[in-house]
Amino acid sequence: MKLYTVKEVMSILRIKKRDKVYQLCACHYFPCFKFGNSWLIDALEFDKWLDQQLKTRSEERRVGKECLITCR
Repeated sequence: MKLYTVKEVMSILRIKKRDKVYQLCACHYFPCFKFGNSWLIDALEFDKWLDQQLKTRSEERRVGKECLITCR
């Protein structure tokens, strides 16, 4: 099992504030668990979650553009 650290997730999500990733972990916004004082994120589950988020965002943008074209 590969695990990401908070620092690695910050890099992947391009988030500069560590506190933001801690908040996301505390709310279980993506699959993670606390080990001692550190948050660890299951890499496989996180990657699946991220792919789903990107797919959803891409579909929302596509639908949004179609609506703009249709509404004109």
